[in-house]
Amino acid sequence: MPRLPILLSLLVACAPEPEPGTDFSLRLAPLLAEGQDPFAGATLDLLVTDALGTAVYELGDASDGPWEQVDVGPLDAAEVALRLRPAGVTEPTPAQVAGWGRTAPVTASEGTVEVPVLVAATGQVGAFGRLDATTHQPAAAVLASGDVVLFGGSPTGVLDPNDPASLDLRAFDGIWRLSRLDENAAFEPVGSLPSVDNDPPQRVAGTATAITVDGEERVLLVGGRSAWGKTVSGTARSVLWDPITRTQTAGPSLPTGGRSQHVAVKVQEDVLILGGFVDNQPNVGGVVIDTWRATAKDWVRAGELANTGGVGFGWARLDDGVLVCGGGRTDTGGGRRSLAATRGCHVVPRDGAARRVADLGFPVQDMILQGHAMAALPDGTVLLTGGTDTSVSDATASAAVARAWRYDPVADAWSPLPDMGTPRAHHAMVPLPDGRVLVVGGAQAIGGVPPFAMGDAVGCAEVFDPASATFAPVAPCTEAGAGAWPVVAEGPDVDFVLQGMGPSGGGLNWGLIPRPPTP
Repeated sequence: MPRLPILLSLLVACAPEPEPGTDFSLRLAPLLAEGQDPFAGATLDLLVTDALGTAVYELGDASDGPWEQVDVGPLDAAEVALRLRPAGVTEPTPAQVAGWGRTAPVTASEGTVEVPVLVAATGQVGAFGRLDATTHQPAAAVLASGDVVLFGGSPTGVLDPNDPASLDLRAFDGIWRLSRLDENAAFEPVGSLPSVDNDPPQRVAGTATAITVDGEERVLLVGGRSAWGKTVSGTARSVLWDPITRTQTAGPSLPTGGRSQHVAVKVQEDVLILGGFVDNQPNVGGVVIDTWRATAKDWVRAGELANTGGVGFGWARLDDGVLVCGGGRTDTGGGRRSLAATRGCHVVPRDGAARRVADLGFPVQDMILQGHAMAALPDGTVLLTGGTDTSVSDATASAAVARAWRYDPVADAWSPLPDMGTPRAHHAMVPLPDGRVLVVGGAQAIGGVPPFAMGDAVGCAEVFDPASATFAPVAPCTEAGAGAWPVVAEGPDVDFVLQGMGPSGGGLNWGLIPRPPTP
């Protein structure tokens, strides 16, 4: 039985406040890769949920899209959802639903509200929903079953480097789980983090990675700190969480000390811990590497990457390792602490013995960056987008750039691409199975040490198509929203994306995106 995908966009354009008695229409706008055959043979349902319950509109054979406008009447803070069901299925159970997606709450009246639908790949399932717990930068892991687990995080909202109260919000100690078979697509609380060796249980800006220990699945929790503020040290202790019993056991400590705002990359059964703030040191150096050795069930320090910065560096997978470029490192010039952008690039293999490759921009121009994002493309090259090319400090906000570049590891050279539609820094990119790349979140300017979003968060998404080397918006980027510091977790067949911080209040949008096939 074929299963077909959908993923609703991270932004829905809304009409003015509703007027009693008026009607309006929803128009579904699919975004497809060139030549893609999206929905052959499936039936598409539109579900609208408001205070009066759920209304279901059968749209018929989804292969007839793009679809006509659907008159649904006025909505007030309603949720709009789509589901695909295989041919012949009339009353779908959660296991039979071929795709499920849900927008943020929609308020609309007369006129037309366009709901963009990103078709990630035929034959696979995407999903989209809302996280009621407003948690910023939790650790996220995708289990072998496809379930998603979130650990900790901190309250969302605009963080001001000059307002200590906004920086020292206590992190959460909660654990939430999303079941892939749950048609309601809701995260449910399943426990809380423990206190280990007198470390507080609350954690933000840590990482979570699904691994195997003695043949059993575990989640490796690394680092994080008990509050977002820069005066709080990260924890050095790792924790192994059992998704069956929902219990935790203490693991060995990191060789380099406490970590936060780092990156965890699984390479076969080992895990590379890259960069971040190390043991709350006042200075940020290059990208420091610790490696979890699965066979030894212990950590090994693998070194530090020259001419890189431990915060805001970019990374992407290559056939022979992980490409790490740029980032911010401490610059104490002028009497004020700031993070200076860097240009160095290295390939880090599984054993951590890195090798230096071409600097950012070589041979076209000498370029420094921090807060950028990178993603591998199907032809083996790497896409780089955004970031800021200036220092980041407490005193000023550094504007994000919209520039894009491609790195060719065979030629060991960079080449420029057309710009993104929107400047963004500290965003994320997720490869789609059809070769395109989804770009989500970020901020239009960043500042503070550690870097906080000081400009408007970017609430819209866009898609890069390597065939045409162009970016297309998922929805019009006319308003700011939640988006800075999004969280991405890789799974066996899907990636999980959670929008980052933005204005206080409300939930955050999340998506499950089918992964590209493994070469």
